[in-house]
Amino acid sequence: MQHTLSDVQAGKEILLRCDETVFTMETNAAGKIKTTTKAAADAAAARQLFFKKEWELLKKGAVLQVDATDPGEPLLHLFIGGGYTGCLSFEATPQGIYVYRSGGSQIGAQEELLLIDNNGAIIKVVALPKVLPWGISYDATASQLLLDLDHYIYQYD
Repeated sequence: MQHTLSDVQAGKEILLRCDETVFTMETNAAGKIKTTTKAAADAAAARQLFFKKEWELLKKGAVLQVDATDPGEPLLHLFIGGGYTGCLSFEATPQGIYVYRSGGSQIGAQEELLLIDNNGAIIKVVALPKVLPWGISYDATASQLLLDLDHYIYQYD
């Protein structure tokens, strides 16, 4: 198993690899390559190290992006933060992918839609007038988003 993550802010590309019982992390920062290898007790422990490190990197701002993958595997993984509300709305448009981000557990925190490009960069943040967009749909003929915000319909051009 192998994943490559990009951290544009830090100027790094990180390759994570899991071969049987060996976990390897290779960091490329401006052409300078650093390789770290760790042996695990078994294949399950090596996979656990792999996913733990991947999650740490995602939380720090790295992005996982691949051109093609097997069913069930991610093409793009970006950690956007926010709390979990049970509402996991997103919609692909010609401009990019709109993704709901909860204000989290903070009282009065702003609910948002993020516009993300195909490389995982956040292009735009749209403040929502209500909470919980249970449904997002893109109308190509009108070039607008239709949102079900807590059972009220809104449209955005």
